[in-house]
Amino acid sequence: MKDRIISGIVSFVFALFILSVPLSFVDAAANTSLGFFPSISSVTPGQTITLESRLNPGTNQVSAIELHIRFPQNLLRLDQVDKPTNYIVLSISCNEQFVSGPCIDNATGRGSIIVAPPFGSPITTQSTIATFRFSVLSASSSQTATVTYSTSAPYITQVSASDTSGNVIQSISSAVVNIDVPVTPTVTPTNIPTPTRTPTPTPTRMPTTTPVRTPTPTITRVPTATNTPTPTRTPTPTIGIQSTPTPTPTSTPPVSPTPTPSVGTSKVATIRIADSKDDVNESWFLGMKSKTLWLGKSYNPFTNFTGLRFRDLPIPPGAKILNTYLRVFAERKSDTPIKIIIRAEDLGKSKAFTNQDPPSLRVLTNHKVEFATKQVWKYREWYTIPHLESLVQEVVNRPDWVRNSNFSLLVEGKGNFGSRRYISSFDGNPNEAPRLVVVYTVPQNQVRHTLTVSLQE
Repeated sequence: MKDRIISGIVSFVFALFILSVPLSFVDAAANTSLGFFPSISSVTPGQTITLESRLNPGTNQVSAIELHIRFPQNLLRLDQVDKPTNYIVLSISCNEQFVSGPCIDNATGRGSIIVAPPFGSPITTQSTIATFRFSVLSASSSQTATVTYSTSAPYITQVSASDTSGNVIQSISSAVVNIDVPVTPTVTPTNIPTPTRTPTPTPTRMPTTTPVRTPTPTITRVPTATNTPTPTRTPTPTIGIQSTPTPTPTSTPPVSPTPTPSVGTSKVATIRIADSKDDVNESWFLGMKSKTLWLGKSYNPFTNFTGLRFRDLPIPPGAKILNTYLRVFAERKSDTPIKIIIRAEDLGKSKAFTNQDPPSLRVLTNHKVEFATKQVWKYREWYTIPHLESLVQEVVNRPDWVRNSNFSLLVEGKGNFGSRRYISSFDGNPNEAPRLVVVYTVPQNQVRHTLTVSLQE
């Protein structure tokens, strides 16, 4: 057991070394494709089948691949996931645990692995990057099992290239496994004809005639008619109509609006993170309830996000945003250079972060703010990330924005792998959690009026 732990640590450290080498990113075409071989196969229950995951890099130099496959767990059982001999297996999140190796989850029909070619030898030609070995389960009838690459959160198949910073997959294809269940012929017995019996005639009995009795007629007595007296008509009284004088209406004075004094001064709103689900990190998996957050870039070549959700911004629609900045509390002394890009979620009411709706899948604003610093951050001191007013203004201008809505900042790490700084989170100390400070004014045309109405008897 101890040897396995040491081996896993060595593998993980070596993988971090591979991924921590700075890359010079340029725009590259997303023309890499993934598929399976064989793409169509036929098997019977009880057999095993091996599917190769094949990658065509196109014009890219592929440096890492994160594979997530889905399969029908009632038809197939995933027994083993392998990599090419000289490839490196990177650590991966598996059932909410971090493991150094592939992940097999037959309960949900999922398999995952992250692999990288040898250092300095990116994939430039069509290659087999992993193999998946299945057992075919019993079935009552012939069926078709489809094995696919997962593209939905949190299990997103991704390909990283050394000449770009994004996911370079252009197309993926599935594998079709036809499961043939032999049909056992049913033996139908031959019917032996049964001899027909000749019926014996039964003599017909003559019915006995029963005399019909003639009923004696019943005499019905007719009642004697009673004379009914004719009612006397009552004369109809005459209705007299009398006019009632109409009262003279009392004049009501006109309603005079009393204007509220105009709002000419600026207001300041300070909003603090208020829940564990409102400050998260997303890298290999979505990290919640941690005592610290990081800003910058982790060792994941694909995803490096910090999500900050601020509840109940008291800013009305149409407000003019004069200034906005983020205040963070340093949890470590650091002079590591960081580079981040900050955007807001382009939604009038931002929702809490979940595994199904992480920061990387949110719709972003057109405006963005780039922030880079080499300043030394001292341990347990406040620092400011400024000039975020354009992000708040774009969201407040949305037609679905209302006062006291929720607002999210999405911070993406750039630069070198591992260049990040650590700040306090809500779970570390709510009083030291990130704060958003917004300075704004309300337009004159949004001034409210009070109506004063006087009623006289």
